[in-house]
Amino acid sequence: LFPYTTLFRSGDAGYSTALPNGNEAFVFSDTVIGTAQTNGTATFTGLPNNSELVGALTALKSDYRGTYAAPGNLISDANSSSDEWQTASTYTVGSKQLIFVNEFAVIPGNFFDQYTGNSAIVTMSIPSTGSQLPVYSSITPIPADATTQWGNAMTSTSTYDYVYGFALSGMKLARIPVGETLIPSDWRYWNGSSWVSGEAHATIIQTTNEFTGVSKSSSGGYMALSIPNSVSTDKSIFASYACAPQGPWTTPVAFYTIPEVSSTGYANEIAYMANEHPEIKSTNGLVVSYSINTTDGLPALAANIHEYQPRFLLVNPGSSGGGSTTVLIPTAGATLSGTTGLDAAAPNATTVEYLLSGGSYSDQVIGTATPTYWGWLFLWDSTTVPNGTYMLRTEAFNSTGHAFSPSVSFTVNNVPPPTTTVLIPTAGATLSGTTG
Repeated sequence: LFPYTTLFRSGDAGYSTALPNGNEAFVFSDTVIGTAQTNGTATFTGLPNNSELVGALTALKSDYRGTYAAPGNLISDANSSSDEWQTASTYTVGSKQLIFVNEFAVIPGNFFDQYTGNSAIVTMSIPSTGSQLPVYSSITPIPADATTQWGNAMTSTSTYDYVYGFALSGMKLARIPVGETLIPSDWRYWNGSSWVSGEAHATIIQTTNEFTGVSKSSSGGYMALSIPNSVSTDKSIFASYACAPQGPWTTPVAFYTIPEVSSTGYANEIAYMANEHPEIKSTNGLVVSYSINTTDGLPALAANIHEYQPRFLLVNPGSSGGGSTTVLIPTAGATLSGTTGLDAAAPNATTVEYLLSGGSYSDQVIGTATPTYWGWLFLWDSTTVPNGTYMLRTEAFNSTGHAFSPSVSFTVNNVPPPTTTVLIPTAGATLSGTTG
């Protein structure tokens, strides 16, 4: 996505947002600034700990402090001269760009830095014209504990922003009224059953992997992207689904094999930070990125200008062969009761299964469909599950593999059957004549 020019530039992460002045902004953590050579190598002028690229997708401009000859951090760390802010999710509120940041301390001799327990939100003022870059305005600390990094993923509805935090033991979740993210007292945390105040009450939500991208789908559900936590060995990008931001989340499904770490030709390569970019529109699928790096250090980066740069994909995370499939009935937002017919399209499939998520279910197979002239049909007794909101998707199989449909959100609302109890006579009573 980023054009290679004589000015070599690369970096970690690559969270993005559309700006109200028409520009696109990508935020980065550790960033290499330098010059690309015609032979594919590079010379470096500096390594800021954070930066961003801003502008039209075809004309992005680097945004950092200092000069090209002596580049500095876009976001300075006033807490300590030896620590640095690493960037996470970014989005806009009015004329402000908000960037989640987490503070890390350099550990001498260690490839990875150590989280200090400090999280914050940086406010950047967005110029009204696209020819100017955002300007640093302020930084707002947010409650955090020793292990939880906030802002690794986020998603929004019309009423709330949902911010995910990554702890060593798993993911946590906060909910904030839209427009109030910079007011820490308005944050509420999921404690496993309700939203409560106090970051200490946030409990782990079961996600299996670390989420680095979450989005709300047109069907009403949620999709999360992840790469498992073992960055030195994992080779795939995964997708998970849920009816609500807090889950329950389905078991992650791999949908893309990362060639840089799956090929034996790339030694000491790692991949991480899978992000979705919903503001970059495409009718053919999702725009997804991931970061790559090498544990061989700066000499390896200097030897290859293509190292340490985000890779961008256009993908359908429901597929790994097997054609395509789509749920036709129920439609998104439908309410079901009793025994109802489910219908799906699945050209070229030999088998189609219906998978249910929500409540205590996570991609539970509720039935195998029958192929008919009208599609792949299955009669489902909705009284077998409690009333509530669920997600339904199909998995289609053939000799080339399998494919998942997008998830459809629906509600089950069954009226309980009537009950009756004999009050008179009581058990063991003796009756005679006419009696009530």
